[in-house]
Amino acid sequence: MVKPVILCVDDEKMVLTSLKEQIKSRLGSGYDIETAESGPEALDLFQELQENQVITPLVISDYIMPGMKGDELLQQIHDLIPATMKIMLTGQAALDGITNAINKANLYRYIAKPWEAEDLSLTITEAVTAFFASRQLAAQNRRLEKYNQDLQRFSDAIVETLVTALDTRDTTTAGHSKRMAAYAVEFARAINEVKSGPYGGLSFSEEEIQQLRYAALLHDIGKIGVPESVLLKDTRLSREKQEELKQRFFYARYTLEFKRQLSGLKEAEEALLLEMEEDLAFVLEICQRGIISEEEQARIRVIAAQSVLHLNGSVINLLNAFEVQNLTMARGNLTDEEQKLIQSHTLHTYNILKGIPWIESLSQVPEIAASHHEKLDGSGYHNHSKGEAIPVQSRILMILDIFEALTASDRPYKPALSLEQALRIMEKEVSSGCLDKDLYDIFIQRRVYQGRD
Repeated sequence: MVKPVILCVDDEKMVLTSLKEQIKSRLGSGYDIETAESGPEALDLFQELQENQVITPLVISDYIMPGMKGDELLQQIHDLIPATMKIMLTGQAALDGITNAINKANLYRYIAKPWEAEDLSLTITEAVTAFFASRQLAAQNRRLEKYNQDLQRFSDAIVETLVTALDTRDTTTAGHSKRMAAYAVEFARAINEVKSGPYGGLSFSEEEIQQLRYAALLHDIGKIGVPESVLLKDTRLSREKQEELKQRFFYARYTLEFKRQLSGLKEAEEALLLEMEEDLAFVLEICQRGIISEEEQARIRVIAAQSVLHLNGSVINLLNAFEVQNLTMARGNLTDEEQKLIQSHTLHTYNILKGIPWIESLSQVPEIAASHHEKLDGSGYHNHSKGEAIPVQSRILMILDIFEALTASDRPYKPALSLEQALRIMEKEVSSGCLDKDLYDIFIQRRVYQGRD
């Protein structure tokens, strides 16, 4: 095994011999001692040692030497291998040289000639010890950096896997979380550029931006816990329910037509038969609608009141209670019960993310992600938090979630709104006290809504 080398440089052979003997006496046989009588010779030797991958923990150099002074030599050695410790010997007052070596060569220490043996031996021991301690610390730091990189890659992989799992299950909003994350990073960087106002003193570190990004990616992960029949419901009645309804109308119409042939129909039955096809078309059209008027709700109830008496005495109701409930909602396609199931996804998000052993810099991901449907006035869910009780990162996500949902072009159950339409809706949310006005102003003024170029 090649021993570490200590390089001694002086233009006086007696000094080199004395140094060599003292170092061996102090450090024993664990080191080789190399000597050089000039700066250029020392530099060539040092470079050769590096080419042969020999560890050189310490260079001891005289200051006054012909051709190249000690401070210049140590500076060039420092440029080659900054970690090597440097000690300079000087036999005369040389403040400029010492200062130069300290500033440009990271001089460990200077020792006046003639030196005290114990002082020099102790300094050499300390310098070598410091070199290997620094070397060990650097190796530990490299291992730690690699560990952190591996941990980062692992965290990214876990998050990406969870997002992919959600997108696979909730195909109606696939891509929403990744777009949210991109907006969130842009929003945080925009806030960092603000120097005045309520958020002028807020600045997100890179670690905090990463935490926000993860929270944005995972804010809807709790939808995994929502029944698929509700999660993927994009019409008021499912395709299966619509087919069932068609069969019932067909059966009712067939019954009336058969009765007409047997004994004729009553006036009310005749009117019902004539309107049945149009009523079915109306009901199926309402199934696809997000918003219906009071008049349309009333017509659904009129149709629901209609029934056909079968020849065997049984009653065929054109619409049942479940269908009426779903068809008469003024807005959306979810019943109150189904809406509660959807809203439960924020609690599921918290519980899922809380079970992950996040590192300290990501420890707030569960709370930030799970609070994206809170409102400043307390009308949100699931904690009904108010104002400052809602993390600022969650208030960012609240704005972005609404904007992204309004402008997304891949939702099968609604068309994307224009930027102007979306901003008008969001302004109403701000004016009603639901969204953070100061954050929304930054969102508008910094054009965060444009995303990345």
